[in-house]
Amino acid sequence: MNCRKKDNDELVSDDRFHVISEELGNTKLVIQNVQLSDAGVYFCVAENEKGKVKCAATLRVNGQ
Repeated sequence: MNCRKKDNDELVSDDRFHVISEELGNTKLVIQNVQLSDAGVYFCVAENEKGKVKCAATLRVNGQ
């Protein structure tokens, strides 16, 4: 499973972005210290021998 951010840029785990896969097959994205530039559409793609499925979520960030 992979997670991608807007413009199809692949997310890489670093000090702010953590892609966590759990034992039961669930995957989640944790964003620390969210910034205005993090706003956008995030995609998650799951693929196996049966096919591929993609979902999207929009993150809106309210700033000062």
